[in-house]
Amino acid sequence: MNRFATRALLALAERVAPTERREWAHAMRAEAAYLPESARVRWAFGCLVAAIKQRFTPMQTGSLRINPWIMVVESLVCFAPMLLVWWRLSFWDPGVLTHDLAPFERYLVGVLRMPDARTVIWMLYGYAVCSLVGPVGLFLGLRYALLRRGLRNRVLGYGLIAAAIAMSLSGALNNFWVGKGDLWERIPLVMMFTILPAAGILHLMYLGRPAAPIAGDARLAAG
Repeated sequence: MNRFATRALLALAERVAPTERREWAHAMRAEAAYLPESARVRWAFGCLVAAIKQRFTPMQTGSLRINPWIMVVESLVCFAPMLLVWWRLSFWDPGVLTHDLAPFERYLVGVLRMPDARTVIWMLYGYAVCSLVGPVGLFLGLRYALLRRGLRNRVLGYGLIAAAIAMSLSGALNNFWVGKGDLWERIPLVMMFTILPAAGILHLMYLGRPAAPIAGDARLAAG
């Protein structure tokens, strides 16, 4: 019974251990054969506990280096809404990249009686530029998922964050300008188009830094 329990615990420890610790787990399994029969189960259980601790060490140290599939989900959540806004402003009606905005300006002046229609047109251009955070951020997130390459260019990173903030601020100013200054209605928009994209960019910038060594590796290797 003790022999079966020892083999089962050591096999589980070898399976639970992180990939970089599999050789250590295999060595501990071989070393168990030289222990007294009465001490083998306790030894195997200790190996299993050590393997579990190593599996959870990155979480305990606050590491934000995540699985590529999780990065795909994170990228879609953080950048897909902004990507849709960029597509809408750039290519849909009246897309600033594909349409003549002169008829739209005449509509604003003639039908909606807006004397400063030119300002609205320029705001559309500004929104289209700021919402580039969506496609650029999604590209960077998927690049990390495929190639494990974070965002190392700090100027680009902070520029994207500034663009997301500028878009949210300009949207708030526009709401107050046209007489719709309800702050509570803008909270979901700020979350979707500023906080989430900025958090995604900051995470990619973190992933662009060299990975720190996992705490406890030296002690475990010595053991």
